[in-house]
Amino acid sequence: QGAIRSHPWLLKEMEAAKNTKPGARREFDKALFSHAGHIISNLVRSLVLGITAGLATKAPVKGPTARYFRQVSRMCAAFSFTADMVLITLGGKFKFKEKLSGRLADTLIHLYLASAVLKNFEDDDRPEEDLPLVQWALEDSLYTIQESLKGVFQNFPLPGIGTLLKWIVFPLGRSYNQPSDRTGKA
Repeated sequence: QGAIRSHPWLLKEMEAAKNTKPGARREFDKALFSHAGHIISNLVRSLVLGITAGLATKAPVKGPTARYFRQVSRMCAAFSFTADMVLITLGGKFKFKEKLSGRLADTLIHLYLASAVLKNFEDDDRPEEDLPLVQWALEDSLYTIQESLKGVFQNFPLPGIGTLLKWIVFPLGRSYNQPSDRTGKA
């Protein structure tokens, strides 16, 4: 239910499908084609941002956190694309795949945490003494996101699709590492 309500097109598609009023078919077609466009857009964004290591997107700030903004944007596209592929593949059976659902939830939680850390740092006027904490938190979240998505790909319900998704999202292989001891010490 949360996946349906938070998706920009799924609920509109479902409502239009059960609507019997004149013009409902047009509403359904619009929602369906918009959903397809959304998936294609996120597929292309995921692949391009993966190939360019996130450099193909613009960060809203300059400075030491700019690269983290780009990486969070990259992983948002990857999450959205992956979640759509899981929902298309499994449909209503998705809620019974608890491990898969948990991995996607871990991804979403860490996208939220990473966004909150960046926003707090910017809202506090970028205190220099907080930068090591920001770096540690973002490196930890990006690594967790990567590993959670890789878990989704390794356990994808249709053979071969997980490998294809992994290639699209991580075309150059592993992108993130756990925070280093040096970062932890700082």
